[in-house]
Amino acid sequence: MRLYYDAVEGNDSRLGGRNDVRHLHVLWEHKKMMSERIGYLVDEGIIPYDEELVAGYKDISKRAMKLRDQYIRHEIREDNEMFERLRLRFDEFQKEEPVLLQKLITLLDG
Repeated sequence: MRLYYDAVEGNDSRLGGRNDVRHLHVLWEHKKMMSERIGYLVDEGIIPYDEELVAGYKDISKRAMKLRDQYIRHEIREDNEMFERLRLRFDEFQKEEPVLLQKLITLLDG
């Protein structure tokens, strides 16, 4: 996704003028579903409730949705800092999510 949005920012001719928010919608949908799956695992007693895991995925999901919404607004009225925000959020997700996934794996193993 980072490469795609770098290409959009640079007006890469290979995109043919295409500027698509669907990538960010899929990202948000994935994070939302992960949060819901964790809730299901807790509700069914498959894993114990873990505040850091539950709150962490809810927060990531919320930020992914906000990022998607900001990009939609960017398409309407151009925001010159949007691409920097995208890079920042992608870096945050890449840093935070493996920690949460490891916690989930640990809980599933236990």
